[in-house]
Amino acid sequence: MDKGTIYLVSTPIGNLEDITLRALRVLKEVDVVYAEDTRSTRVLLSHFGIQKRTVSFFEGNKYLRIRKIREELLEGKSIAVISEAGTPGIADPGESLVQLAIKEQFPLFFVPGASAVITSLIPSGLSTEQFIFLNFPPRKKSQRMDLFRRIKGLKMTSIFFESKRRVIPFLQEALEVFGSEHPAVVARELTKKFEEYVRGSLQEVYLNISSRKELLGEVVILLGGAEVTREIPQNITEVINSLLKEYSLKEACKLVASERGLRANEIYRLYIKDNRNSYKVSFSLLGNPARRSKRGNR
Repeated sequence: MDKGTIYLVSTPIGNLEDITLRALRVLKEVDVVYAEDTRSTRVLLSHFGIQKRTVSFFEGNKYLRIRKIREELLEGKSIAVISEAGTPGIADPGESLVQLAIKEQFPLFFVPGASAVITSLIPSGLSTEQFIFLNFPPRKKSQRMDLFRRIKGLKMTSIFFESKRRVIPFLQEALEVFGSEHPAVVARELTKKFEEYVRGSLQEVYLNISSRKELLGEVVILLGGAEVTREIPQNITEVINSLLKEYSLKEACKLVASERGLRANEIYRLYIKDNRNSYKVSFSLLGNPARRSKRGNR
């Protein structure tokens, strides 16, 4: 008998319109659906007219359920695993099931879709170049503070899931470690009717959240990375001159600036200063600032 197949199926984190066609097809075809929250799963399945046996699968019963899943897979049954909302395998027992599939060579397919991590990050306004997901932070204050100290110097965005009851303590402790001006975002009710992003400094975000009588919905907290020290090239003339073989001075300055997080005018001024006593470079290469100001912004 052929082994059964495991499907990790991503489901909407709020708005049911975010379900994918592939997810609907898989949920209709599998023999059983294992879900972190069977109540919300029944609502989802009912909304799309899918009748399927559902079984609870959460952190508290994962070892018992994994044994049962293994038995069903050996019987050739196909199963779908979904999180309470979003992508399974993140902050839920789906990870353990992946390890089982790899170890015992059960066919495993991932059906991508909504993820609160990515959904919170993209509109946050914080850097998306590098980021780290740190799940739910420790419940003990001492452990949270230790975690904050360890990530304080990271030059990337840090993303946390957090209980709405612990958001204020989280922000208070983050203030102590990162300081009042550190950028932060609290995102809640993602993709739902009352979706909200509270953006600003840690102090501003804390004052906003702490002034409310109650904080509703699922919450994601994002902390900006440590400020990156801008690197000004020491051999600016050599760098620019090497580029002038292929680019204009204006293009070369823009290229060097973009690579180092600087402004093109800043690179241009450094280049002019280095070459002031050697030869004259026409201001027309970068345009006349005075003339631009007369025309106004366009």
